[in-house]
Amino acid sequence: MVTSSEMIAGLGACLLERGWDVTIQGDSVHGRNMGEQYDAYIRDTEECSELVAPNQPEPPELTPELAREEYDAQVLYRACLLEHGVDAPELPSYQQFEDALLIDKSVYDGSFEAGLPGGSELRRTCADPLETWGHNG
Repeated sequence: MVTSSEMIAGLGACLLERGWDVTIQGDSVHGRNMGEQYDAYIRDTEECSELVAPNQPEPPELTPELAREEYDAQVLYRACLLEHGVDAPELPSYQQFEDALLIDKSVYDGSFEAGLPGGSELRRTCADPLETWGHNG
């Protein structure tokens, strides 16, 4: 299974090779200035995703149960970061976390919020929940 960091790095590189104006921030790829080429961008994103991680399982359904599992994983991750001297900010309340995930489809990134670079060893040491997102229950 490809980790989320590997997936994001590969997806970003593939889209850049195809000429898209994208940046990688935390554990996400942000496209800019797509305008009327949005459909082509989505198609390239899907093709690049398949090239980077063929036969990946579909992401899990966004449910209250998944939100609880992922929030609990973020709580443990933050505690580990604090133990290792990282000034990790407080997590949003559970309700804010759940609303962001279930309503806005926005996934909280504790590493990004704590300012950890993508290659930080602490992501592995503390088991960054985004590396195993959807499988933290």
